Amino acid sequence: MGIEQMGWDLIITGDGSPSLHHAELDESYHSRNGALAESKHIYIDAGLLHLVATQPGVDTIRIFELGFGTGLNAALALKAASVLELSIRYTSIEPHPIASKIAAEMAEIHQAGLPEFAHVHSVAWDKSTAILPNFELTKRACTFQQFAEKLQLNDDHKFDLIFWDAFGPRVSPQLWLPSVFSQLAEILREGAQLVTYCSAGHVRRALQSAGLKVEKLAGPAGKREIIRATYSP
Repeated sequence: MGIEQMGWDLIITGDGSPSLHHAELDESYHSRNGALAESKHIYIDAGLLHLVATQPGVDTIRIFELGFGTGLNAALALKAASVLELSIRYTSIEPHPIASKIAAEMAEIHQAGLPEFAHVHSVAWDKSTAILPNFELTKRACTFQQFAEKLQLNDDHKFDLIFWDAFGPRVSPQLWLPSVFSQLAEILREGAQLVTYCSAGHVRRALQSAGLKVEKLAGPAGKREIIRATYSP
């Protein structure tokens, strides 16, 4: 059993939405200032909605998420898809899915404002499921290396938008290395965008070394900056 399944406690963050916190590691899945607000700010507003606004005419967006985590980003993307006139194919990987009991407790808290949370957890792992006619979700229980090794590198399997939501460099330094982002670049189409909460200097430099143009944006409550990067080989 990985550390991601041991010692995690359900917490309520500043905006009333749930997250998980590990006291020994002093690590949380989301900001204590507001899990829902943080995910919406970074991954939906700065990510999905920005891509839609800046690339008109795109009818299908392929999203890759590193770190399914609690499923909050996927739920928010599903909610956005219900009002967007385009198709979303969402692929997320997670080597240590959270326990179904914890997911159910979180879904109950989200039920009134984000019923999509329960929907993304109802999807089986390691298969593709059309939750909506325009939203297909694929969850893979694997590491990034395992995913990259099996992916067929052709245009049908390249991504338009990346949600890089791994645990931070202090806990998972291996996921923020230049070599990892160089490997990620192989599955990006030109003009693809990446958003992440981590704006550390070494992360910016690692993205730049992989051919991504990095910009710093204002962060959500409690965080000064986030990153959006565009692939321009």
